[in-house]
Amino acid sequence: MKRTFAEIQLLDSISAISAQTQTLQRNLIQIQRRNDYLNMSLKPQPQIKPMSANDFLKNPVAQVNASELQSLSETLTSQNVNLSELQNAINILFETENEMQIKINEAENQIHIKRTILKQIQSETEKWIQKNKIKELCVKIHALE
Repeated sequence: MKRTFAEIQLLDSISAISAQTQTLQRNLIQIQRRNDYLNMSLKPQPQIKPMSANDFLKNPVAQVNASELQSLSETLTSQNVNLSELQNAINILFETENEMQIKINEAENQIHIKRTILKQIQSETEKWIQKNKIKELCVKIHALE
């Protein structure tokens, strides 16, 4: 079955979209893993003893931990934004892929319709040729009589 240039372009576009979707999905998985790792590192560690707010503010190590926690919190926030942006991009790609599939289906339907019409024309043409051959034979027979 020969494909038209438009069909080949649609298939190439779908392949490219599929590859981009797979790449985005891999990136999404990596970001989710990093997010999980950051969430795990934010959980309180068992060796840390609870302290009062005043002790916490006076303790320089606790202040460093607080700034680290703030940094991790900001990182997590930006990662969550990246995750939602990636998810939106993946959704758009899926929508685009679905639209392309609809266009391919429509093109295939048009091809099927055109092939059916061509077969009908071919059949009618063959019938017409046969009728003309019969008429020619009749003329020749009459001429021989």
